[in-house]
Amino acid sequence: MRLFKWIGSVLVSVFLMVTAVSAKEEGYCVEGKVLDEKGHPVQGASFTLYQYGAVMKEAVITNTKGEWKITELPAGDYVLSQESSPYGYEMMEKPLAISLQQDKTLVVDTIRNAHMEGSVRIWLQDEKGKAIAKMSLQVLDEQNQLCCQGETNQEGMFTAEHLFLGNYRLAIPDEHLYKENEEGLRFTMTSKNHKQIQNIYFHLQKKSGNASSSHDALYLFFGLCFIACGSIWWYLHYHGFQQLRKDFM
Repeated sequence: MRLFKWIGSVLVSVFLMVTAVSAKEEGYCVEGKVLDEKGHPVQGASFTLYQYGAVMKEAVITNTKGEWKITELPAGDYVLSQESSPYGYEMMEKPLAISLQQDKTLVVDTIRNAHMEGSVRIWLQDEKGKAIAKMSLQVLDEQNQLCCQGETNQEGMFTAEHLFLGNYRLAIPDEHLYKENEEGLRFTMTSKNHKQIQNIYFHLQKKSGNASSSHDALYLFFGLCFIACGSIWWYLHYHGFQQLRKDFM
């Protein structure tokens, strides 16, 4: 009888020891954060944790602070892979190797999800397809924030660089010279434009006031020519009359 009690107590002790060891090994934690290129948190990035090719934890999503955390892991080697990123952001280039051996909580290096960006060549032409050179312009985002500004070259081209994905529009300070076309001076940057340069053509129409100004300038030119011719005629006529008087007198 005593033998059975002793065996029972030994089994209970072994069970408690195994339970304690298992609980100890299941208490590992790994955490980190995701930031953009300027150090701002990236919310909504999704990760999956693998061990020997098997999924250990999936749908790990960063919070508003860009933080993520996985708890109750056994000791061992893992691989953290990013499954998705918010629209307009890049994902980390390759999976991250993680080893949980000593520290109960492992804080991994910051993961960077930079904004996707691209560049555009903006070509301005008039209604006849002629380049509009030296035209000042501004590129504004959806919040009407200035992204870049400058003027077109002799070919009517201006390059806007490092534009994030989204909708943009052109603002023309010299709007008294030209008016927008029916579609408006708008364009969109998509994931297809990431690290690419696209060409965008805009056709502007001269305002009607320009034609009247041209006519006024033409009338002024002819008026000045008429006055000049009249002055020359009067000068020659007057001096010719004086010379005639001298010849006969």
